[in-house]
Parts: sequence; structure tokens; C-alpha cells
Amino acid sequence: MPRSETALATIGTGDTLDAHLRAWKPSVSQLMENEARAGQLLQMASAIVRRHPDLAECTAMSFRAALEDAAVLGLLPTGLMNLGHIVAFRNKSGSKDATFIAGYRGLVDIVYRSKKVAGLDVGLVHVDDGWRYSRGLTTVLEHDPKFTGVFTYEKRTELKCGYVTWWDVIDGRPVVQRHVVLNFEQLERIRRKSKMGDSGPWRDDYEPMVYKALIRFATKTMALTPETDALLDRAFSAEDAKLGLKDPVIDVEAEIPPDGRAPTKPAEPTLDGDKERA
Repeated sequence: MPRSETALATIGTGDTLDAHLRAWKPSVSQLMENEARAGQLLQMASAIVRRHPDLAECTAMSFRAALEDAAVLGLLPTGLMNLGHIVAFRNKSGSKDATFIAGYRGLVDIVYRSKKVAGLDVGLVHVDDGWRYSRGLTTVLEHDPKFTGVFTYEKRTELKCGYVTWWDVIDGRPVVQRHVVLNFEQLERIRRKSKMGDSGPWRDDYEPMVYKALIRFATKTMALTPETDALLDRAFSAEDAKLGLKDPVIDVEAEIPPDGRAPTKPAEPTLDGDKERA
């Protein structure tokens, strides 16, 4: 194994960083099936390390894995417009790992690429907003916003609920409008399940995290392609490994078997490390 790929080697800066990126370009180009696009990703990676020096301390292996995740997901880690980010985390051994985390707009981009969804919209309802929601053969979802501020971690109790609406696309035509609605307690349950529910992005960027939780929940009911499902699973797995944004749809308690003996409870996942940068 080349020294650049050892577990202890860091991504570094300057010539060391450039050497890593040159060595990885063929594999990244193969993943993206576009050499020009791969070159853009690697140039962006170099700029990101210059802007965020803590990334230079990450292991080369983890940084390569983060770039490969970005390449497979087709999301440039700009950190802008909430598409995607490469973030440094402290691991158990004391070194740092780089992880690619898709933003909420990155998830929307992946969903749109399936060509199975159109017109996706996310809304947050403040306690003072006009809000009417009823389900039935004719569903009513009406939101009259009054709130002009930003939901923060400290002001999250002012959030009444959140929703996602979209159109299912069949044979290239949007034919059925669908939606999901989560009330404040449901959103809080998702936050509390996170390893960093009271720190990191949930504290520093509460509103984008709520958007992401809503979109992630909505993808479970979308009729997407198997390829898109695989991309979303990869995006969710990378984030869960560090932040633990667990999905309450599939995170259920085991039932007690007929013999009356309770099943062995699985061990709680351990925290990989403290997040170095939001």
C-alpha cells in the first residue's frame, strides 16, 4: 500500500495535497464518468482545504472516501447553497476523518435526477401562521405565512410543523400531487435521535437540518428509481455514521417473542468523535 494511502497519512497542503489529488484523479474520473467534471471536483477539493485548514489534518484515506462519495452522488462539495460539504470529525484514535455530507438541496438534486419527481417544495409553519390541513379524498393543505424570521435552535418551539409537497411524474408528466407533514414533536424526535441533537449543525444550522429531515422523510414515500434509492442510501449512511440523523420510519423497537422473553437490545452506537466544524 503506498504511503499516501496509509491510515496515518494526512491529506496535507501544498505539494502533498496536490500529489494526493493527482493520484486519485483516474479513479474519481471513472466514478463520475466525466474527466472534466472530475477535474472540477478535485480543484474544488484543493480550494476547500485552503479555506478550512482542519481538513488538512484529516487522514488521506478518509478524504479520498469523502471525494468518492461526492463523485458517486454527483454533488460538488462547495459548501454553498447547501448542496454538500466535506467536514472534519475527530475519531476515537485522536486523528481526524473527512466525511462528505449532502445538504438538503443536494438531496433535492438527487431526487430530481430520477425524473420521477417534479415541483418539490418544503415549508415550515410558525405558530402564528395561518395553517389548515385535512386529509381525505380531497386533501387540503393551506399555509399563510406570517413569520419572517429564521428558526433557530433556541426558537425551535415556535415551529408548529413542517411539510414537503411534490408531484409524482409518470411517463414524463406530473400527474399526482403528494405531500408529507411532520408536526413539531415528530421533528424533535428526529433531532433527539441524532448523536449531536444539541450541538453541531442542529444547534448552529437548525433550519437547514429541519429541511433535510423533512426531505429525507419524504423520500421514503416517493416512487423513485432503484438507482436513486441507492444514491440516497449512500448519502444517508455517510451522515448517520457521524451525526446519526436516524430515520424513525425504519427505526422501530423489536417485539417480544411468543415465549415471553424480551429480545436482547442492541448496543447503542458509540459517538465516533466530536465534530470539529459545523
